[in-house]
Amino acid sequence: MPMFNQAVQAIQSGQLEEGARLLRLFLRDEPNPSVRAVAWLWLAETEPRPQFKVECYQYALKEDPSNADAQARLNFYLSQLPPQGVPPVRDTGTFAAVGSMPNPAPDPLVSMPLVEVAHARVVAILKGPNGQGSGFFLTQDGIIATTRSVVGMNALVDVRLENGQTLLGQVVRAFPVLDLAFVRVKARVQQLLPPTSAPALVDDTPLVAIVYPNTGVRTLRRSTRDQAPPHFFPTTIVDLPDAGGSPVLELQSGLLVGMLTKNKRSEANMCYGLHLSEIYRALELFRQEQQQAQHSGHYCHNCGAYSRVGGMGGFYCETCGGTLPYAVAQARLPQPHLIQAYGEIYSPCPSCGARVGYFNNACLRCGYDLVLRKGQGLF
Repeated sequence: MPMFNQAVQAIQSGQLEEGARLLRLFLRDEPNPSVRAVAWLWLAETEPRPQFKVECYQYALKEDPSNADAQARLNFYLSQLPPQGVPPVRDTGTFAAVGSMPNPAPDPLVSMPLVEVAHARVVAILKGPNGQGSGFFLTQDGIIATTRSVVGMNALVDVRLENGQTLLGQVVRAFPVLDLAFVRVKARVQQLLPPTSAPALVDDTPLVAIVYPNTGVRTLRRSTRDQAPPHFFPTTIVDLPDAGGSPVLELQSGLLVGMLTKNKRSEANMCYGLHLSEIYRALELFRQEQQQAQHSGHYCHNCGAYSRVGGMGGFYCETCGGTLPYAVAQARLPQPHLIQAYGEIYSPCPSCGARVGYFNNACLRCGYDLVLRKGQGLF
Protein backbone atom coordinates (compact mmCIF):
# COMPACT_ATOMS: atom_id res chain seq x y z
CA MET A 1 0.00 0.00 0.00
CA PRO A 2 2.54 2.61 -1.10
CA MET A 3 -0.03 5.42 -1.44
CA PHE A 4 -1.35 4.81 2.09
CA ASN A 5 2.19 4.81 3.51
CA GLN A 6 2.99 8.04 1.66
CA ALA A 7 -0.16 9.63 3.10
CA VAL A 8 0.78 8.63 6.67
CA GLN A 9 4.31 9.94 6.23
CA ALA A 10 2.97 13.24 4.89
CA ILE A 11 0.64 13.64 7.88
CA GLN A 12 3.35 12.76 10.37
CA SER A 13 5.63 15.37 8.80
CA GLY A 14 2.95 18.06 9.02
CA GLN A 15 1.92 18.07 5.33
CA LEU A 16 -1.77 17.69 6.16
CA GLU A 17 -3.25 18.80 2.84
CA GLU A 18 -1.03 16.41 0.89
CA GLY A 19 -1.84 13.59 3.31
CA ALA A 20 -5.57 14.23 2.96
CA ARG A 21 -5.30 14.27 -0.83
CA LEU A 22 -3.49 10.94 -0.92
CA LEU A 23 -5.91 9.35 1.52
CA ARG A 24 -8.93 10.37 -0.56
CA LEU A 25 -7.31 8.83 -3.63
CA PHE A 26 -6.54 5.70 -1.62
CA LEU A 27 -10.14 5.44 -0.32
CA ARG A 28 -11.49 5.71 -3.85
CA ASP A 29 -9.96 2.39 -4.89
CA GLU A 30 -9.23 0.39 -1.70
CA PRO A 31 -11.66 -2.57 -1.39
CA ASN A 32 -10.78 -3.85 2.13
CA PRO A 33 -13.26 -2.43 4.72
CA SER A 34 -10.89 -2.76 7.70
CA VAL A 35 -8.11 -0.98 5.81
CA ARG A 36 -10.54 1.71 4.67
CA ALA A 37 -11.54 2.23 8.32
CA VAL A 38 -7.90 2.88 9.28
CA ALA A 39 -7.60 5.33 6.38
CA TRP A 40 -10.62 7.25 7.68
CA LEU A 41 -8.94 7.45 11.12
CA TRP A 42 -5.85 8.99 9.53
CA LEU A 43 -7.96 11.37 7.44
CA ALA A 44 -9.53 12.67 10.66
CA GLU A 45 -6.06 13.84 11.72
CA THR A 46 -5.76 16.20 8.75
CA GLU A 47 -8.22 18.78 10.12
CA PRO A 48 -8.78 20.16 13.64
CA ARG A 49 -12.56 20.64 13.31
CA PRO A 50 -14.41 18.30 15.69
CA GLN A 51 -17.34 17.90 13.28
CA PHE A 52 -14.99 16.74 10.51
CA LYS A 53 -13.38 14.23 12.84
CA VAL A 54 -16.79 12.93 13.92
CA GLU A 55 -17.81 12.32 10.31
CA CYS A 56 -14.53 10.50 9.59
CA TYR A 57 -14.97 8.26 12.63
CA GLN A 58 -18.55 7.52 11.63
CA TYR A 59 -17.40 6.45 8.17
CA ALA A 60 -14.68 4.33 9.78
CA LEU A 61 -17.27 2.53 11.92
CA LYS A 62 -19.51 2.07 8.91
CA GLU A 63 -16.63 0.27 7.21
CA ASP A 64 -15.55 -1.69 10.31
CA PRO A 65 -18.07 -1.68 13.21
CA SER A 66 -15.60 -3.61 15.40
CA ASN A 67 -12.92 -0.89 15.28
CA ALA A 68 -12.60 0.03 18.97
CA ASP A 69 -10.24 2.96 18.28
CA ALA A 70 -12.77 4.60 15.97
CA GLN A 71 -15.55 4.10 18.54
CA ALA A 72 -13.48 5.57 21.38
CA ARG A 73 -12.49 8.62 19.36
CA LEU A 74 -16.06 9.12 18.15
CA ASN A 75 -17.39 9.01 21.72
CA PHE A 76 -14.84 11.57 22.83
CA TYR A 77 -15.47 14.07 20.05
CA LEU A 78 -19.23 13.73 20.31
CA SER A 79 -18.85 14.85 23.93
CA GLN A 80 -16.96 17.93 22.74
CA LEU A 81 -19.56 19.10 20.21
CA PRO A 82 -22.28 21.52 21.37
CA PRO A 83 -25.41 19.60 22.46
CA GLN A 84 -28.46 19.31 20.22
CA GLY A 85 -30.58 22.41 20.72
CA VAL A 86 -27.82 24.74 21.95
CA PRO A 87 -28.97 26.43 25.18
CA PRO A 88 -29.11 30.22 25.21
CA VAL A 89 -26.25 32.12 26.79
CA ARG A 90 -26.77 35.08 29.08
CA ASP A 91 -27.50 38.36 27.31
CA THR A 92 -24.70 40.82 28.11
CA GLY A 93 -26.76 43.80 27.00
CA THR A 94 -24.89 44.08 23.71
CA PHE A 95 -25.82 40.80 22.10
CA ALA A 96 -29.12 38.94 22.20
CA ALA A 97 -29.35 35.39 23.55
CA VAL A 98 -28.63 32.63 21.06
CA GLY A 99 -32.20 31.34 21.06
CA SER A 100 -33.66 34.77 20.28
CA MET A 101 -31.81 35.48 17.05
CA PRO A 102 -34.16 36.09 14.13
CA ASN A 103 -33.87 34.07 10.95
CA PRO A 104 -31.39 36.24 9.01
CA ALA A 105 -32.48 35.40 5.46
CA PRO A 106 -36.03 35.21 4.07
CA ASP A 107 -37.28 32.05 2.41
CA PRO A 108 -36.88 32.68 -1.35
CA LEU A 109 -39.93 30.51 -2.12
CA VAL A 110 -42.39 32.27 0.20
CA SER A 111 -43.77 34.57 -2.49
CA MET A 112 -43.94 31.81 -5.11
CA PRO A 113 -47.35 30.30 -5.97
CA LEU A 114 -47.93 26.65 -5.09
CA VAL A 115 -47.81 24.55 -8.25
CA GLU A 116 -49.80 21.36 -8.59
CA VAL A 117 -47.89 18.60 -10.37
CA ALA A 118 -49.91 15.56 -11.37
CA HIS A 119 -46.98 13.36 -12.32
CA ALA A 120 -43.37 13.90 -13.39
CA ARG A 121 -40.84 11.19 -14.12
CA VAL A 122 -37.96 13.60 -14.58
CA VAL A 123 -37.22 17.33 -14.31
CA ALA A 124 -34.39 19.48 -15.66
CA ILE A 125 -32.04 21.38 -13.35
CA LEU A 126 -30.80 24.58 -15.00
CA LYS A 127 -28.18 27.25 -14.23
CA GLY A 128 -25.74 24.79 -12.68
CA PRO A 129 -21.95 25.00 -13.26
CA ASN A 130 -21.83 21.91 -15.51
CA GLY A 131 -24.77 22.62 -17.77
CA GLN A 132 -28.24 21.11 -17.71
CA GLY A 133 -28.83 18.14 -15.43
CA SER A 134 -31.75 15.93 -14.51
CA GLY A 135 -33.57 15.21 -11.26
CA PHE A 136 -36.73 13.64 -9.92
CA PHE A 137 -39.29 14.32 -7.21
CA LEU A 138 -38.48 12.41 -4.05
CA THR A 139 -41.37 13.68 -1.89
CA GLN A 140 -44.85 15.00 -2.55
CA ASP A 141 -44.00 18.32 -0.86
CA GLY A 142 -41.52 19.27 -3.58
CA ILE A 143 -38.10 17.83 -2.63
CA ILE A 144 -36.11 16.88 -5.74
CA ALA A 145 -33.09 14.58 -5.81
CA THR A 146 -30.23 15.42 -8.17
CA THR A 147 -26.45 15.39 -8.02
CA ARG A 148 -24.05 17.76 -6.33
CA SER A 149 -22.28 17.96 -9.70
CA VAL A 150 -25.46 19.45 -11.18
CA VAL A 151 -26.04 22.18 -8.58
CA GLY A 152 -22.38 22.86 -7.75
CA MET A 153 -22.10 25.58 -5.11
CA ASN A 154 -25.32 27.30 -6.20
CA ALA A 155 -27.91 28.07 -3.55
CA LEU A 156 -30.64 28.63 -6.17
CA VAL A 157 -31.30 26.87 -9.49
CA ASP A 158 -34.11 26.71 -12.03
CA VAL A 159 -36.25 23.57 -12.27
CA ARG A 160 -38.09 22.82 -15.51
CA LEU A 161 -41.03 20.43 -15.46
CA GLU A 162 -41.96 18.06 -18.28
CA ASN A 163 -44.62 20.52 -19.49
CA GLY A 164 -41.98 23.24 -19.92
CA GLN A 165 -42.96 25.24 -16.81
CA THR A 166 -39.94 26.62 -14.92
CA LEU A 167 -39.88 26.91 -11.11
CA LEU A 168 -37.37 28.49 -8.75
CA GLY A 169 -35.47 25.77 -6.90
CA GLN A 170 -33.70 26.22 -3.56
CA VAL A 171 -30.80 23.88 -2.79
CA VAL A 172 -31.39 22.79 0.80
CA ARG A 173 -28.82 20.03 1.44
CA ALA A 174 -25.98 18.28 -0.35
CA PHE A 175 -23.81 15.24 0.31
CA PRO A 176 -20.68 15.65 -1.85
CA VAL A 177 -19.27 12.23 -0.94
CA LEU A 178 -22.44 10.71 -2.46
CA ASP A 179 -22.73 13.22 -5.33
CA LEU A 180 -26.25 13.91 -4.02
CA ALA A 181 -28.18 17.15 -3.56
CA PHE A 182 -31.73 18.04 -2.55
CA VAL A 183 -33.58 20.91 -4.24
CA ARG A 184 -36.88 22.28 -2.93
CA VAL A 185 -39.58 23.82 -5.11
CA LYS A 186 -42.96 25.13 -4.07
CA ALA A 187 -45.03 22.33 -5.52
CA ARG A 188 -47.38 19.55 -4.50
CA VAL A 189 -46.81 16.33 -6.42
CA GLN A 190 -49.75 13.95 -6.69
CA GLN A 191 -47.87 10.89 -7.93
CA LEU A 192 -44.21 9.96 -7.41
CA LEU A 193 -42.19 7.34 -9.22
CA PRO A 194 -42.96 4.00 -7.55
CA PRO A 195 -39.90 3.03 -5.45
CA THR A 196 -38.24 -0.34 -5.16
CA SER A 197 -38.22 -2.15 -1.82
CA ALA A 198 -35.10 -4.17 -2.66
CA PRO A 199 -32.02 -3.08 -0.64
CA ALA A 200 -29.64 -3.90 -3.52
CA LEU A 201 -29.54 -4.75 -7.21
CA VAL A 202 -28.64 -8.14 -8.63
CA ASP A 203 -25.88 -8.33 -11.24
CA ASP A 204 -27.03 -7.91 -14.84
CA THR A 205 -30.39 -6.40 -13.85
CA PRO A 206 -31.69 -4.44 -16.91
CA LEU A 207 -32.04 -0.74 -16.09
CA VAL A 208 -33.03 2.47 -17.82
CA ALA A 209 -31.94 6.02 -16.93
CA ILE A 210 -34.50 8.73 -17.75
CA VAL A 211 -32.88 11.91 -19.04
CA TYR A 212 -34.89 15.15 -19.36
CA PRO A 213 -37.16 15.69 -21.22
CA ASN A 214 -38.03 11.99 -21.44
CA THR A 215 -35.21 10.06 -23.07
CA GLY A 216 -34.45 6.54 -21.91
CA VAL A 217 -30.84 5.32 -21.80
CA ARG A 218 -30.69 1.55 -21.38
CA THR A 219 -28.02 -0.01 -19.18
CA LEU A 220 -27.69 -2.74 -16.58
CA ARG A 221 -26.27 -3.42 -13.17
CA ARG A 222 -22.78 -4.28 -14.32
CA SER A 223 -21.02 -7.26 -12.78
CA THR A 224 -17.70 -6.18 -11.33
CA ARG A 225 -15.05 -7.21 -8.84
CA ASP A 226 -14.62 -3.63 -7.68
CA GLN A 227 -15.34 -3.26 -3.98
CA ALA A 228 -17.25 0.00 -4.18
CA PRO A 229 -19.45 1.04 -1.23
CA PRO A 230 -22.68 -1.01 -1.30
CA HIS A 231 -24.90 2.03 -1.89
CA PHE A 232 -23.27 2.56 -5.31
CA PHE A 233 -24.09 0.25 -8.21
CA PRO A 234 -22.00 0.07 -11.43
CA THR A 235 -23.62 0.62 -14.83
CA THR A 236 -22.44 0.26 -18.42
CA ILE A 237 -22.88 3.97 -19.17
CA VAL A 238 -19.60 5.66 -20.09
CA ASP A 239 -20.69 9.16 -21.09
CA LEU A 240 -23.55 10.90 -19.29
CA PRO A 241 -26.03 12.59 -21.64
CA ASP A 242 -26.18 15.59 -19.28
CA ALA A 243 -24.63 16.65 -15.94
CA GLY A 244 -26.21 13.69 -14.08
CA GLY A 245 -29.12 13.21 -11.71
CA SER A 246 -31.27 10.99 -13.95
CA PRO A 247 -33.66 8.65 -12.15
CA VAL A 248 -32.74 5.01 -12.77
CA LEU A 249 -35.60 2.52 -13.13
CA GLU A 250 -35.67 -1.23 -13.27
CA LEU A 251 -36.55 -1.88 -16.89
CA GLN A 252 -39.07 -4.70 -16.40
CA SER A 253 -40.95 -3.43 -13.33
CA GLY A 254 -40.55 0.33 -13.87
CA LEU A 255 -39.63 0.77 -10.19
CA LEU A 256 -37.27 3.57 -9.15
CA VAL A 257 -33.99 2.06 -7.92
CA GLY A 258 -31.63 5.04 -7.75
CA MET A 259 -29.98 7.98 -9.46
CA LEU A 260 -27.22 8.27 -12.04
CA THR A 261 -24.16 10.12 -10.68
CA LYS A 262 -20.89 11.46 -12.04
CA ASN A 263 -18.90 8.93 -10.00
CA LYS A 264 -16.64 6.64 -12.04
CA ARG A 265 -14.03 4.01 -11.35
CA SER A 266 -10.78 4.82 -13.13
CA GLU A 267 -10.15 1.30 -14.40
CA ALA A 268 -13.62 0.91 -15.99
CA ASN A 269 -14.48 4.56 -16.71
CA MET A 270 -18.17 3.71 -16.36
CA CYS A 271 -20.72 5.65 -14.33
CA TYR A 272 -22.13 4.55 -11.02
CA GLY A 273 -25.64 4.95 -9.73
CA LEU A 274 -26.61 5.79 -6.14
CA HIS A 275 -29.12 3.33 -4.71
CA LEU A 276 -32.49 4.69 -3.59
CA SER A 277 -32.09 3.36 -0.04
CA GLU A 278 -29.07 5.62 0.51
CA ILE A 279 -30.95 8.59 -0.94
CA TYR A 280 -33.79 7.96 1.51
CA ARG A 281 -31.28 7.65 4.36
CA ALA A 282 -29.81 11.04 3.46
CA LEU A 283 -33.33 12.52 3.26
CA GLU A 284 -34.15 11.21 6.73
CA LEU A 285 -30.95 12.77 8.09
CA PHE A 286 -31.91 16.10 6.54
CA ARG A 287 -35.39 15.90 8.06
CA GLN A 288 -33.87 15.26 11.47
CA GLU A 289 -31.54 18.23 11.07
CA GLN A 290 -34.51 20.43 10.21
CA GLN A 291 -36.40 19.33 13.30
CA GLN A 292 -33.40 19.90 15.57
CA ALA A 293 -32.95 23.40 14.14
CA GLN A 294 -36.72 24.02 14.20
CA HIS A 295 -36.56 24.62 10.42
CA SER A 296 -34.46 27.77 10.92
CA GLY A 297 -31.15 26.42 9.62
CA HIS A 298 -29.39 27.43 6.43
CA TYR A 299 -27.77 25.52 3.61
CA CYS A 300 -24.00 25.89 3.34
CA HIS A 301 -23.10 26.00 -0.34
CA ASN A 302 -19.45 25.32 0.50
CA CYS A 303 -19.77 21.86 2.07
CA GLY A 304 -23.47 21.05 1.62
CA ALA A 305 -24.27 20.92 5.34
CA TYR A 306 -27.43 22.21 7.04
CA SER A 307 -26.18 24.91 9.39
CA ARG A 308 -28.08 25.42 12.63
CA VAL A 309 -25.88 28.41 13.46
CA GLY A 310 -27.11 30.07 10.28
CA GLY A 311 -30.58 30.19 11.82
CA MET A 312 -29.12 32.00 14.84
CA GLY A 313 -27.66 34.81 12.76
CA GLY A 314 -24.21 33.29 12.39
CA PHE A 315 -22.18 34.16 9.33
CA TYR A 316 -20.15 30.96 9.07
CA CYS A 317 -20.98 27.28 8.75
CA GLU A 318 -20.14 25.33 11.91
CA THR A 319 -19.15 22.30 9.82
CA CYS A 320 -16.62 23.76 7.36
CA GLY A 321 -16.18 27.39 8.48
CA GLY A 322 -17.24 28.76 5.09
CA THR A 323 -19.35 31.90 4.74
CA LEU A 324 -23.05 31.06 4.43
CA PRO A 325 -24.75 32.25 1.21
CA TYR A 326 -26.92 34.93 2.82
CA ALA A 327 -23.91 36.46 4.62
CA VAL A 328 -21.52 36.75 1.65
CA ALA A 329 -22.43 40.37 0.93
CA GLN A 330 -22.83 41.41 4.58
CA ALA A 331 -20.41 43.24 6.83
CA ARG A 332 -19.39 40.44 9.21
CA LEU A 333 -18.55 41.70 12.69
CA PRO A 334 -17.48 39.46 15.61
CA GLN A 335 -20.35 37.53 17.23
CA PRO A 336 -19.32 36.60 20.79
CA HIS A 337 -22.85 35.36 21.55
CA LEU A 338 -22.32 32.44 19.15
CA ILE A 339 -19.07 31.10 20.61
CA GLN A 340 -20.88 28.25 22.33
CA ALA A 341 -22.88 27.41 19.23
CA TYR A 342 -19.65 27.02 17.28
CA GLY A 343 -18.21 24.71 19.92
CA GLU A 344 -15.44 27.13 20.86
CA ILE A 345 -15.99 26.84 24.61
CA TYR A 346 -14.14 23.66 25.51
CA SER A 347 -14.84 21.47 28.49
CA PRO A 348 -12.13 21.71 31.19
CA CYS A 349 -9.14 19.40 30.97
CA PRO A 350 -9.60 16.61 33.53
CA SER A 351 -5.96 16.96 34.53
CA CYS A 352 -5.31 20.71 34.90
CA GLY A 353 -8.79 22.23 34.42
CA ALA A 354 -7.68 24.55 31.59
CA ARG A 355 -10.18 25.46 28.85
CA VAL A 356 -7.63 26.49 26.25
CA GLY A 357 -8.57 23.56 23.98
CA TYR A 358 -6.94 20.48 22.51
CA PHE A 359 -4.79 19.46 19.58
CA ASN A 360 -4.29 15.84 18.50
CA ASN A 361 -6.38 14.82 21.52
CA ALA A 362 -3.96 16.48 23.96
CA CYS A 363 -4.59 19.47 26.25
CA LEU A 364 -2.69 22.50 25.00
CA ARG A 365 -1.86 23.49 28.60
CA CYS A 366 -0.56 20.28 30.19
CA GLY A 367 -0.49 17.69 27.37
CA TYR A 368 -2.99 15.33 28.99
CA ASP A 369 -4.22 12.85 26.34
CA LEU A 370 -8.01 12.82 26.40
CA VAL A 371 -8.37 9.59 24.42
CA LEU A 372 -5.71 7.47 26.06
CA ARG A 373 -6.34 9.13 29.45
CA LYS A 374 -2.69 9.57 30.25
CA GLY A 375 -0.39 12.55 30.55
CA GLN A 376 2.26 13.23 27.97
CA GLY A 377 4.47 15.38 30.20
CA LEU A 378 4.88 18.13 27.65
CA PHE A 379 5.61 20.81 30.22
